[in-house]
Parts: sequence; structure tokens; C-alpha cells
Amino acid sequence: MARVVVREPSTGARGAPPLARQETSAFAGELLGAGWAAVFLPGEPARRGRLLLWKPTGAAAGDRVAPTGLETETVELVLPHGRSVRRRRVEG
Repeated sequence: MARVVVREPSTGARGAPPLARQETSAFAGELLGAGWAAVFLPGEPARRGRLLLWKPTGAAAGDRVAPTGLETETVELVLPHGRSVRRRRVEG
């Protein structure tokens, strides 16, 4: 099982600019804490990769409204199903 750690963006003036806004990081952290799953969607070029958060069966819905600028997308994932795997379309 993978462990996902969501860190708050750096506010130090000497470092690189943050990759995510603080409200977006907090929103993602809340969903992950409620049992949502995450999968990385690679991009071309690599810097265009994205993190897709999706709600597995039984996970809490989350109480907060999504911050502006977030997109939804439907993707096909290969997920465990009993002793084998199945393809499943999920929205995240």
C-alpha cells in the first residue's frame, strides 16, 4: 500500500515558488484523510503531470467546496477485483 503525504507549500523567500496553493493542498489533504484514493497521471512533457483524487466505494464525501481552478476528469483505472483485476472508469 502506498502512503501519500501532502505537504503545505513553502513560504520561504529563498526557495522555489510553491507548486500548489495552500487552499488546494488543504483540500487534497482533507479528501485523502477521508479515505479518497490518489493516482498520478503522467503528462507530456513530464511537468504537466497531475494528481487525480477519486472517491472509492465507502469513502466519505468531504465537506469542503473545491477551490477554484480544479478540474474534473474521467479516467479508466485497473483496480483489484477479488483475485483478479478489472478496468473501471472513475471521475476525479
